[in-house]
Amino acid sequence: MGFKQEEILAFEICCKYLNLNRTDFLDIERTEEPDIQTINDDIGIEVTQVIQPEDGELEYFFDQIRGLSEKEVFIKASKNKRLRKCIDEGYVIPNDIANGVVFHTNDNETPIIEAISKKLKKKKQSYRVFKKNILFLIITFQFIDEISIERFLIDKIKNEELNILTKFENYILFDKWNKELYIINEEYSIEHIKIA
Repeated sequence: MGFKQEEILAFEICCKYLNLNRTDFLDIERTEEPDIQTINDDIGIEVTQVIQPEDGELEYFFDQIRGLSEKEVFIKASKNKRLRKCIDEGYVIPNDIANGVVFHTNDNETPIIEAISKKLKKKKQSYRVFKKNILFLIITFQFIDEISIERFLIDKIKNEELNILTKFENYILFDKWNKELYIINEEYSIEHIKIA
């Protein structure tokens, strides 16, 4: 698998915001299944990026429009054929309230649940087991918030865990666009952390 930017990002966030000690971890360049591991088998963190099919194609453009107003986004979009098509078809909407951030208007939970399901199956088959097993999901260009996680996502996670007969002790959802962490613990409570 090798060394990936997602793993570095997850490791940095976990150390800074979850108060994990860097010296307790093995070299993440050499660890696999899970991606980040402590020396003493206390914590294993699997990292995955959640994207929708349109996300990869539009990521570069979205980085260019961060912080623009709705009007500025439409002006820029008129010059970008792919984004104009996505706006016309209703896949994305510019939004002044979100300071020009573009959100998908289609189903946001399905890609997240599909990623969780895939990692649960993999964990059951091949992951090294730790005292605390964490799934860190980097979510790009999908609107998530505490209310939607409580109302929709948690029940879907529980169903996947029951179907696959395994679970992670924590699910960490990192909203990459808005720089927010949502940590779902073993009791399915949510902690929300805004990243500076």
